[in-house]
Amino acid sequence: MHFGLCHSTQLFLFVKAPGDVTLTDTGSDLGEPEQTLEGKRNWLMCGIAGFIDRWNASERRGVEARAAILDRMCRIISHRGPDDQGTMVSAGVALGMRRLSIIDLAGGHQPISGEDGSVTIVFNGEIYNFLELKSQLEARGHRFKTDSDTEAIVHAYEEFGDQCLEYLRGMYAFAIWDDKAQKLFIARDRAGKKPLYYTVTPKGTLVFGSELKALLKHPDVRRELDIEALDAYITLSYVPDPLSIFRHVHKLPPGYCLTFSEGVVSIKQYWDFDLEPAESGNEKDYIEELRALLDESVRFLDASSGGLFVDATLGLGGHSEPGAERRRRRPPGHARARQAGGRADRLLRHGRAAQPHSGGTAALPLRLPAAPARPRLLSQHRRGAARGGADHA
Repeated sequence: MHFGLCHSTQLFLFVKAPGDVTLTDTGSDLGEPEQTLEGKRNWLMCGIAGFIDRWNASERRGVEARAAILDRMCRIISHRGPDDQGTMVSAGVALGMRRLSIIDLAGGHQPISGEDGSVTIVFNGEIYNFLELKSQLEARGHRFKTDSDTEAIVHAYEEFGDQCLEYLRGMYAFAIWDDKAQKLFIARDRAGKKPLYYTVTPKGTLVFGSELKALLKHPDVRRELDIEALDAYITLSYVPDPLSIFRHVHKLPPGYCLTFSEGVVSIKQYWDFDLEPAESGNEKDYIEELRALLDESVRFLDASSGGLFVDATLGLGGHSEPGAERRRRRPPGHARARQAGGRADRLLRHGRAAQPHSGGTAALPLRLPAAPARPRLLSQHRRGAARGGADHA
């Protein structure tokens, strides 16, 4: 009897007899449905990977061997970032990144370090309020070398430490190595838009990455199946955090951060939904608050998108107001036009067709990905249940 976990785990599970389980990595793109080339273009994004083996020096490999491992970890997620690969390998630290260039195309190469080189980051995501954050940090004396949102995180960490997360608006998964404090700091955004997996190997190495397949390229990562996660997958069609399909590999939950220092992992929740009842108000107040929040969100997105913004009419509670002119306003200091090579250009080049709009902006059609085929394991399970509960293969 054999089942295939084809789409969400990209592993084949062979069950020969009770208790006899073998996992084989197929080497295909984890979590990426089988689609046409045009469909795969819509999956482009960035990805990070790395490992810290600073506190197991007796077991540490040489620099060349460690660099080769990191290179394999990055290359296996090259579909996430086709434009660039950057790595940093030093004593006990290996950080890598695959980049889809969006903001500061020329200067945004990663890893990026702070002013004295002691704080280094690899980052997947986008910080929508980075221009305002940059202005605040420059007023505090920080000097920027690039126009990227990545560097804004570095300086925010230098200024505020772990509390920098309170100042970030966006989607992100990033890893910062703080050489002075001798610690790794990892964080995932509040809604969990960007993924992050991690594990600690038997040798005490912390390995992390945007996808499971990146971790599996490290030779010390254990591949023991997690039966609880498998049960959740069969029941729910996904594996909830902090579980993964492997017992010793975990997902960092949304709104959580992780520190790794002296060989010890510490995890903390830095944000959660506030479920307390709101103060009483009238409908008009709620409408105005919602309108202000939407305007602010569009302004941040416009600033971070290189000039590609939403042109819409917002109607709330019977009130309709043209939104085009109000939503074209940029924050102070934002002089980025719709230049060639900007975000609109990149979306076009990667297969998302833009069409002319009456307001003179680019209107991008919404494309919903095709539903992936059901994993054979789930289908087998349901067919077995229909036959009285027995599995048939």
